[in-house]
Amino acid sequence: MNEVTTAIIAYGAISAAVIAGFFSFLNLISSKENSVSESRQQWINEFRGEISRLTAAIHELVRIEENSETLSQKEYLDVARETYKDVRESLTSIQLRLNPKHVKQRPESMEAKLWNAISKSRTDFANGDLDATVVGCDRIREEAAPLLKEEWERVKRGEWVFRLVRVTALIIVVAGIAFVILGADQLVEIPPHFG
Repeated sequence: MNEVTTAIIAYGAISAAVIAGFFSFLNLISSKENSVSESRQQWINEFRGEISRLTAAIHELVRIEENSETLSQKEYLDVARETYKDVRESLTSIQLRLNPKHVKQRPESMEAKLWNAISKSRTDFANGDLDATVVGCDRIREEAAPLLKEEWERVKRGEWVFRLVRVTALIIVVAGIAFVILGADQLVEIPPHFG
């Protein structure tokens, strides 16, 4: 075999190995980022469920409270026990999903607005203002909607690492094609070696 053929074969083998390695790396990053996106989607679904469960439980507590005059204290506790438990579980789940720094240090953040709406509804219920408590449920849903939408948009866009890798992959593929074309032209121009 002459040197040109050997160089072309070596160049092709190295190029194939580099391309295969790059796409293996890209597949690894894509799989990881896809997993993160799936986790975000699960977070969205579970958060939506907790908001729904909380507002439904608040409505049920208001209904029980409106009819509490006909119940003894023991009957009231028996009737309301599960609903109070649902409220506490939902509150805890929602609070654990929110960024505490945003809630405490950024009053204009979506997390802070949502938590303030929840806190106001709780205060209204504790003060016996049942109408305001029910209105508070609407506000809780309104404040949760932008947070859910932002997370959904993040899932649709993909994680930032995935977006970066996607752009990098495109650049490398275009550069690789150009390199192969230019490299092949250079190999063809190598004069044969006469020994």
